[in-house]
Amino acid sequence: MKRRWLFLTVLLLFSAGIAFYFLHPKEPAPPYAEIKQSIEHIMSKWDVINEPGTPDFKFDPEVMKELHSYNDAIHEKVAIGWRGWLVVFYQEDFAWPGSDYYDLTVSMVEPSTRTDPTFGDRIRIREIRRDVLASLIQCEDFQSNLTNCSGPDASGFWARVIFTGTITWVDLGADVELKDAIIAQDE
Repeated sequence: MKRRWLFLTVLLLFSAGIAFYFLHPKEPAPPYAEIKQSIEHIMSKWDVINEPGTPDFKFDPEVMKELHSYNDAIHEKVAIGWRGWLVVFYQEDFAWPGSDYYDLTVSMVEPSTRTDPTFGDRIRIREIRRDVLASLIQCEDFQSNLTNCSGPDASGFWARVIFTGTITWVDLGADVELKDAIIAQDE
């Protein structure tokens, strides 16, 4: 029964992602691996320009221009049906501790192949409701604390997830931020 529920949830999420795309006529984003490859290509041209007599450094202006152009090109494109592993969640706005919204960090690296202790290849998903997060981490008493939750597994991940959302930016390390996202547990 649980497997059927998960299958239906994933199917619903994927269908919602397709509906989201058609209701918001935005271009689909390339797969995450392609975005990462593009950023790595841009950053391979990076040459640190040191200021004489100071430990500070500047980025190569041509590389930064290319990175900004890439961000402009990918901004507002829709990531559809991406899959990853929920790593971290925190209240969306620390200034409003009673907020019902959370930001999530999803790692795009398979836990068994991860070598980066910072979980590398991160997707930041903005403003996910508390009840959605509670369903992802299988936690019924999420309102008061996390002590009754299933907790992260041995590799530090809470759950495998599938998600769809709009890209707001990509940084130098190919970390991506999404808004207007929908997310569900994946098998």
